Amino acid sequence: MKKQTLLGTAILSLMLMLSGCQSAYYSAMEKVGVHKRDILIDRVEETKDSQQESQEEFQSALERLTTLINFDGGELQDAYNQLNDDYESSLAAANEVSNNINKVE
Repeated sequence: MKKQTLLGTAILSLMLMLSGCQSAYYSAMEKVGVHKRDILIDRVEETKDSQQESQEEFQSALERLTTLINFDGGELQDAYNQLNDDYESSLAAANEVSNNINKVE
């Protein structure tokens, strides 16, 4: 019981210190002209790029695997490819809309 209380107190203290560090970081960045929203935008873009790279790696790994085992998905693979093409088209259109919105801002 005593160990749990001590552990809980330690975790709470650590969380408070980390949130204080975050506030100090934002404060310091704002003093040099970098706003929170700019930091958030950079982090979101980095995450998006990382996610895109992971998706491409996964896709190429899937293609290598299907080539290696000579896999022919038949009708199911054809349906998947059609749906994937539709998804990619929708994603491209959504990205274009987002880019146009960003240009307005």
